[in-house]
Amino acid sequence: MGKDKPPFTPTIEGFKFSDIFENFMAQAGMARLFLTVVSSGIIHGGDQYRKSLSGTFEEMRPGGPLAHLLVDAKEFFKSGEAKILLDKAVAGAMETSQQATASAALVYAHSALEALVDAFLSLASEVDQTVFERIIAKKQVKVGEVVDKGIDRILSECTRDYVCKQKKESLRKKTSLLSTICAPAQADFNTGKYKYSQNTIDGIDRKRHAVIHQLDFSITIKEIETDMDYFYWLGLYFMILMSKKFGLKHIPGRDARERVAKAYGIDY
Repeated sequence: MGKDKPPFTPTIEGFKFSDIFENFMAQAGMARLFLTVVSSGIIHGGDQYRKSLSGTFEEMRPGGPLAHLLVDAKEFFKSGEAKILLDKAVAGAMETSQQATASAALVYAHSALEALVDAFLSLASEVDQTVFERIIAKKQVKVGEVVDKGIDRILSECTRDYVCKQKKESLRKKTSLLSTICAPAQADFNTGKYKYSQNTIDGIDRKRHAVIHQLDFSITIKEIETDMDYFYWLGLYFMILMSKKFGLKHIPGRDARERVAKAYGIDY
């Protein structure tokens, strides 16, 4: 049993910390895979679409079943207008499909990061609810409740209610809150090009809002790849903050955590 014991004392909160992060890693990876696979499929699908549309165009040739739809079927093909229109239709369909794919990937990646932040906020309240005391200090409660329940229970309930309500807030507000409760811990590590920025988060949040509520599918594949890379980095950033602030350590792998939990008699 001794060989299963790590050089620190594990806790159920630590196991939750690992579960949250590994779930984020899996979801972020799936979002990236979705973007890659579907984008590749669009290229192949473009060839299939061209073949299908070409068949329809062929039926518009003089003597064809759809020739009567055109003012001058013979001139339409002779002038080269048919090929130009076919190329534009295929290119437009591929661009629209790529933008729709990028938009879907953005929503997926955004949801993965938001789930991470929500879970970390809940976990922080379980590990040390005192980090929320200044934030909920102006919360009004009845004297009778304090007498009946006691101050500790009141603080616990107010913290839990506050954290639950934050799930309805924007990603910008929630990441700002998580950064605040983790202070003064810092997670400055060499990333090359990424820095924690509320403006950047807000910008990506607005794009996601436009996709869902305005059906704005103008995002490009290259643009979403940059956003997804930033979200991935942000997940690492918050993991380091949580680890430094609350002393949480990551034990990679569900099986490994179960072995450690068993060794320490922790119900996991």
